Amino acid sequence: MSSVRVRFAPSPTGFLHIGSARTALFNWLFARHHNGTFILRVDDTDGARSTAESMQNIFDTMHWLGLEWDEGPDVGGPHEPYIQSQRVKRHQECAQRLLDEGKAYCCYCTKDELAEKREQAQAKKRTYRYDGRCGDLSDAERAKFEVEGREWTVRLKIEPQTIPVEDLILGDVSFESDTLDDFIFMKPGFLPLYNYASTVDDADLEITHIIRGQDHLSNTPKQILIYKALEMEPPKFAHIPLVIDATGKKLSKRDGEDVVSVEAYRRKGYLPDALANYLVRLAWSADDEQEIFTPDELIEKFTLERVGKSPSRFDLQKLGWMNGQYVQKQSVAERTDGSVIFLEKAGFDLSDVPRAKLERIVDVVGDRLHNYADIIAYAAYFFTDDDGYEFDPAAIKKWFKKDDALQAIQDVVAVLEAVEPFDVAHIDEALRAWVDETGAKAIQVMQPIRVAVSGKMVGPGLFDVLELLGKDAVIVRLKRAANEIPSLR
Repeated sequence: MSSVRVRFAPSPTGFLHIGSARTALFNWLFARHHNGTFILRVDDTDGARSTAESMQNIFDTMHWLGLEWDEGPDVGGPHEPYIQSQRVKRHQECAQRLLDEGKAYCCYCTKDELAEKREQAQAKKRTYRYDGRCGDLSDAERAKFEVEGREWTVRLKIEPQTIPVEDLILGDVSFESDTLDDFIFMKPGFLPLYNYASTVDDADLEITHIIRGQDHLSNTPKQILIYKALEMEPPKFAHIPLVIDATGKKLSKRDGEDVVSVEAYRRKGYLPDALANYLVRLAWSADDEQEIFTPDELIEKFTLERVGKSPSRFDLQKLGWMNGQYVQKQSVAERTDGSVIFLEKAGFDLSDVPRAKLERIVDVVGDRLHNYADIIAYAAYFFTDDDGYEFDPAAIKKWFKKDDALQAIQDVVAVLEAVEPFDVAHIDEALRAWVDETGAKAIQVMQPIRVAVSGKMVGPGLFDVLELLGKDAVIVRLKRAANEIPSLR
């Protein structure tokens, strides 16, 4: 295989979409697997919606995912510029060449005229196709339209033909040219539209493979026709399956930024390697068995031959599980560093909390920590005032409304006050002895205690929780619960 050159060409009109990130990842892995070049190009032809802020967000998010590019806007390269709007002069030069060679023509049809033709076709229940009328205008007719001040576009002149696409994933696909008509590729103002600008830029960047979503398949015949008209060699195409939601619909920005934005998962405490691992497993597998890969393993094993054709379902539960695998591989110190960031973002002042205690808390949370943001759900009560946490309504209903809950909590206060030293071993011994002595069921005692001191029904081992809170806080919290239980029933 000749030297591989692939590109990821996002539009800076918002956040980096999960599906787009997977496309970038597939291109990056393909380039690294073949010791090729991964290029970042910014396709900002939509000037009204493109922003510098969105562009920077895309850069930052890709850096976070570890998808470093070899050529691009901020690193340069032999084919600068890498921002599409800065290449308009080149697009215009190529368009003028097509006009001069008679492969394209100016179209003076107004929007109203085209709309009328479209309505006529619909009334006859026919598919609308532009009839090519402006392709045969005389010089006098063109001059008349110019004098009228009509805006004009540029259309590609298409001869009847079959357009084959040898797709590296989908196999052989073909399109008939009569389904395309003489399409517009330069809009009023002699400015390029997406399919044309992207084709010229890909040719100039010497792109060898275009790897993108199947939703772009319909663009491919138009782009191949542009390559042919410009007498440029088309790259190889590979259209990867779409990412869909639980209902089977394409995962789109309408699903909400919190669901489809890569940045949202970064904010929630997911690890970049875990998210990348999960995304690459959407439609690709090495052997149908292995789930967890290091970046080096992905580079070594990634091939387009192992990419499937069917849509890939985005499963938050599976992503959470995979991220948890990565989190648990980290040292306690690393997990603590990540957790502290989220605790402080949540407003907790940790300046007086010893590092050893922080690490112990993270350690006892254990494999419940699927992402760093989970530390809030499982450990926030360690850092609140003794009356600064709320009792889970479900926990109140299940444990505080039992007849013996109040008495158990009141009795346990005296038991725990006598424990010295107040550590896991001695707490365990004292509580189990009291349970045996009273004949109570352990769960009928332990769960009300847990809810009383943490507000929650689940969490780390109860004896660890009690030791980490400390005797004084535990006694205060138990008494608070005993005081409030009558009003909560």
